[in-house]
Amino acid sequence: MPFCTNCGKEIAEDAAFCPHCGTPTKRAPGVLVPPMPAPPPTMELRYATISARFVAVLVDTILLAIVGFLIGIPFNIVAFFLAPPLENILVAWPLAVINALLWVGYFSYFEASSGQTFGKRMMGIKVVDVNGISGIDLGRSLVRNILRIIDFLPVFYIIGVLLIATNPRRQRLGDTVARTIVVRA
Repeated sequence: MPFCTNCGKEIAEDAAFCPHCGTPTKRAPGVLVPPMPAPPPTMELRYATISARFVAVLVDTILLAIVGFLIGIPFNIVAFFLAPPLENILVAWPLAVINALLWVGYFSYFEASSGQTFGKRMMGIKVVDVNGISGIDLGRSLVRNILRIIDFLPVFYIIGVLLIATNPRRQRLGDTVARTIVVRA
């Protein structure tokens, strides 16, 4: 028994129109019905390797360290003139907060806008939605990047590397929670 090319329901062999949706069949006189398009081929995702991700985050870390150093110069000049207790309160804490916001902001902004930070662009990888097709929004990027704190523990991304190595989609904790993957661009 044939099926309707529009709604997929079963129709009679000699039907000119689908009784369910009214779509003309190939048997309808004078009506040319294009064949149903083939389903799109399944896209094989090419996940980013651990080494590509490592080099990308290393490049981004160096870049952010330079920017953080430059931002810290005025704070250190002020700290030079302060007594040690005031130095911690007025210089060290604000500088630490600024650096944390710089890190989260840098990764979140660039991954939400283009899927790539400077390091990811150099390595030819990008962050996409777990379906592998679309980018991510700023909220998901923020979640992904705030969880870098856990992925970083106990030292330089040990938890993140272990999760990437054992996850079939090569996701670290931030990727799993934000429903993202890192693929070759």
